[in-house]
Amino acid sequence: MDLGFLKIIAKILGDEGNQIEEVKRAAAYNRMLSSFLLILLGAFSRNPWYVTGILAGLLCYIAMQKPKKIARILGPVAGSVGITVIFLLPAAFMGSPRSLTLVTMKVAQTVTVLSILRCDTRWKEMTAALSNLHVPDLFILILDTTIRFLVILGRYAIGIGEAVGLRRVGRRNWKNAGTAGILGVTWIKSQQMADETAQAMMCRCFNGNYKVRRRHRWNIRDTGMLLLDALVVLAFVCLERDLK
Repeated sequence: MDLGFLKIIAKILGDEGNQIEEVKRAAAYNRMLSSFLLILLGAFSRNPWYVTGILAGLLCYIAMQKPKKIARILGPVAGSVGITVIFLLPAAFMGSPRSLTLVTMKVAQTVTVLSILRCDTRWKEMTAALSNLHVPDLFILILDTTIRFLVILGRYAIGIGEAVGLRRVGRRNWKNAGTAGILGVTWIKSQQMADETAQAMMCRCFNGNYKVRRRHRWNIRDTGMLLLDALVVLAFVCLERDLK
């Protein structure tokens, strides 16, 4: 029975157990906007020096963190870079090694930015940031519910898979149903959870509005992040202009 896909979902999304240090940082919406800016400019960049500079800055930030946090950040990066190299090796052998280098660095930059954001920002801070950015409450509700259900159902499916694996003794029967049977049970569980969630929301008079109780006050960290974003945009413009 191959539960690799379900385990990947639980590992990527089920990071709620890891504690995030209470350190004064810039506002969550500023961090999210900066991350989106870095990913967007990295995707459009054609200059390897720009991507290399951004990666160097990210690695300097990572180097100042604690060992456990460094491992949490770089873990997904190593896997993503390895898969990218495997897929792009034919392009390198066919006379396009620059594509292998540039695309790999872009993937490393994107995954590193997302991994840093995941380690520095709680999910509730992200939903609050989306509300501060005037994202429709319906979109936040759907996104919030979907992510939480994926985490819970991923763990539930893995538990069922381990239980079935321990009982796989004797001739072939329902115990060897495979991943399809586990996904069917998980789907039934999701229907039950959806009904219970709807009833709980009605009992708590939830009307679909996400209200931020404590507004973030602009501080020097937000100003510093804004200046860094301006420098990133300036570097992008200057380096891309040199290619023309």
